[in-house]
Amino acid sequence: DVLFFVAFVGAAALSAVALPSDGRSPAVLLGVAGGYAATGVLYAVAAGRRPPVEHHAREV
Repeated sequence: DVLFFVAFVGAAALSAVALPSDGRSPAVLLGVAGGYAATGVLYAVAAGRRPPVEHHAREV
């Protein structure tokens, strides 16, 4: 809980410094969207490298 709270407060403080007073910033929006897209691509590449898991029926 504390780690989430610290991250939440840190994000609020960073946005207060980085965003203009009206809260509109196309550059920040594009940066966040690019970050999400990059994360998705990296996850897809990393997940695609794993060999498939074979499930064998256990003999009883």
